[in-house]
Amino acid sequence: MNVRLACFCFFLPLLSFCQLASFRMVRTKGAVVYLEYGLGDNRLGGAKMGYLDSNVLLRVVDSADNDYKVQLSLQHHAYIPKSFCQFTDKAARLYYLSSNVRVFGDSLYDYVSVSMDERLPYKSQQTIDPNGIVVDIYGL
Repeated sequence: MNVRLACFCFFLPLLSFCQLASFRMVRTKGAVVYLEYGLGDNRLGGAKMGYLDSNVLLRVVDSADNDYKVQLSLQHHAYIPKSFCQFTDKAARLYYLSSNVRVFGDSLYDYVSVSMDERLPYKSQQTIDPNGIVVDIYGL
């Protein structure tokens, strides 16, 4: 019984690695890159989830006419226009580490800086009561 369990546990990481390796990875390019909640459009464009910096690593799981469906986490997906993406041969890792978080401000803006191994997709929002900035960093 213990031998079967040990063999099964040995193959679990291999299965998850195969699932990670089966998707193509892209990096964002451009100045104003945005993520959308869905494929719907109106005269103002689709519903924006948020904006990203350039060179952010994303996992493509599907493709539509002009958009890629990207996986942010196990339960979260978003859509990004194909014109904002370029394919890369970089492989996704099982985990990413953060090392330093810095929060500061000046007379005009507040800043949140998180040092990490890789540029990952994120979503930020400002809260009013209590005053704050919430940053969700997705781990692919």
